[in-house]
Amino acid sequence: MMSPRKSRKPIKPSRIFEVGNSEVVIRKDPVSAMQRSKAIGLLHKQIVKDSYISRMAVPDYIVTMRKPGENAEPIKGPFDTYYGDEAPPEGPLKIESGWHGTRQVRPGDVTNGVDWFSVAVWQRYAEPVWMDIAQSDVLSRKEAREEADEAHIAPLQLTPIRRCVDLWSNPGDIVFSPFAGIGSELYVAIQMGRRAIGVELKPSYFQQAIQNLQRAESENPQHELFNGYDAEDDFARSIDEAYRVVRERKAAGGPGWEPP
Repeated sequence: MMSPRKSRKPIKPSRIFEVGNSEVVIRKDPVSAMQRSKAIGLLHKQIVKDSYISRMAVPDYIVTMRKPGENAEPIKGPFDTYYGDEAPPEGPLKIESGWHGTRQVRPGDVTNGVDWFSVAVWQRYAEPVWMDIAQSDVLSRKEAREEADEAHIAPLQLTPIRRCVDLWSNPGDIVFSPFAGIGSELYVAIQMGRRAIGVELKPSYFQQAIQNLQRAESENPQHELFNGYDAEDDFARSIDEAYRVVRERKAAGGPGWEPP
């Protein structure tokens, strides 16, 4: 007869895990999604024929997590730039307030210590659904695509990345992208004066990310990411190093893996 397990004191998740902060839904244009993915369910002619398989466009989501406790390095200051398709980065933006009614504001529009342009930007960013994202604001990925690739119905726009970097990082901070793809997050990070680290397994995407980051570097001369850097040599060295570590672990009795 097996003895019952001893009860354990439950661990409070907030002590070891991040805390859920917010979730944003990003609208996707159904026409663009249909043209890109060739999804029958998005076609109007399918409505006429048989709407049984008709469906809506799939939105993007941003889920933010934060580390419990106080933030040692505050991210503070008003917004001086708007990232969205409602207006240029410098505005003007429409704002509604009980004090001044409806009006157009620009950076530097301050009354009684209130930066009204920053307030207008935050009113848009604080929305749970972002409707003002330019659908075509994406990095080119044609060079990175391969014949076996699936159609990507939700390419990552640069606009929401800019918002996230502006909201939750300071200049000089590191932006980490564990699934870098063609380097969209890294590209924006360099553009906005941050540093960037990315991880990508697919060689064609990796090469395209390098090209995109070199372009970001040329647009921001303060960054010198690739002096003396050879992407192909570095990728080959990374693969060789990974194989070496796996072989050593296997030789020591641990799990191993041989390349195909």
